[in-house]
Amino acid sequence: ETELATCYRPALKVGLLPIDRFLNGYTYFITHLPEKRHVEPIAIHATFQVHQATVAKIHRFREARLFFDNAAYYAPERKYISFTP
Repeated sequence: ETELATCYRPALKVGLLPIDRFLNGYTYFITHLPEKRHVEPIAIHATFQVHQATVAKIHRFREARLFFDNAAYYAPERKYISFTP
């Protein structure tokens, strides 16, 4: 059962969201909490990072395939790199 608290008269109630379903960047990208608990995240918030611009946050979401982009971004033309020592 969810515990709710009355915040403003009886009209507004507040409660805590489960941290493994409503995540900040640390609990998703660093601790991998949803994977450990075998749950699907509902929301991930790109929290404030010192010295990281918005571009870095978008890049992190793109790496995890969580950023809304067109299909071409995630399936670019295939190119290969070859290395012979």
